[in-house]
Amino acid sequence: MNPGSAVTITASGIPRLRVLEAWGMAHDFEPHSHEDYCFGHIKAGERLFTLEGSTHHLKEHDMFVCNPGEVHSCSTGKNTPLAYTVLCVPTRYINMPGQIPDQCSRKEGNAQYRFENHIIKESGLYLQFTELCSILGSKEPVGRKEKAFALFMKKMIQTYRSFADNRTNTDCESSGGPGGVQEFVLSNCHKQLTLRELSERFGMSPWYINRCFRQQTGISLHRYQLQARIEKSCRLLRKGSSIAEAAAATGFSDQSHYHRFFKKFYGVTPGVYAALNRGG
Repeated sequence: MNPGSAVTITASGIPRLRVLEAWGMAHDFEPHSHEDYCFGHIKAGERLFTLEGSTHHLKEHDMFVCNPGEVHSCSTGKNTPLAYTVLCVPTRYINMPGQIPDQCSRKEGNAQYRFENHIIKESGLYLQFTELCSILGSKEPVGRKEKAFALFMKKMIQTYRSFADNRTNTDCESSGGPGGVQEFVLSNCHKQLTLRELSERFGMSPWYINRCFRQQTGISLHRYQLQARIEKSCRLLRKGSSIAEAAAATGFSDQSHYHRFFKKFYGVTPGVYAALNRGG
């Protein structure tokens, strides 16, 4: 394995469940968010993890949790290469209260529950997590993978899912907000959308759209669109598209820009990512 590379493994038979392995990573990640729950484990090195205004110093064997939509940033502590594992879990496996993941509905939806403990330092949990990720990446029967996943998530949900997300709505959410704008941006992320165009389409002022978008997602509309384009290009690369095809399909006319932004978000070049993820 080469330093500074990462690989995503799709757990066969468990829809949209992904394990991301990174090693030799010395890359800083700017503020971003994910649509899934992310459970991570530091395997080696140190990491500065900033979320909700607080910076945490993560060391070997520490675990971290990101809820869907939570904006966070990461940097490598003391310039030491880092190795970590992240399990990306769709919201549908957590939204069904009182049910373990293998009983959950297959329907996706917004995250109804959140994990308040973003940093976990429980030795038994990281050992269970490490075993789970090993099973998910193996050729074990799907039933064995589902059972291991259900046991881990049951523990996480019962122990660390501390409250339902009943936080007070923002004024944008109370007034309806530009919810449709977010969906439109995701569906049209390959286009060069502007605030003026969105303003005319949705009948809202550019100022209101921009303010509400930041309030609801934690990042600017431009950065959200850029993040969506990179994530879409990753899916295309995993399915076998060439780098040029993935760049063109997501609105990057200049491949040098595509390479630069891709590395900003993933810490590796599209070529390294594609070589390790074909068929994933």
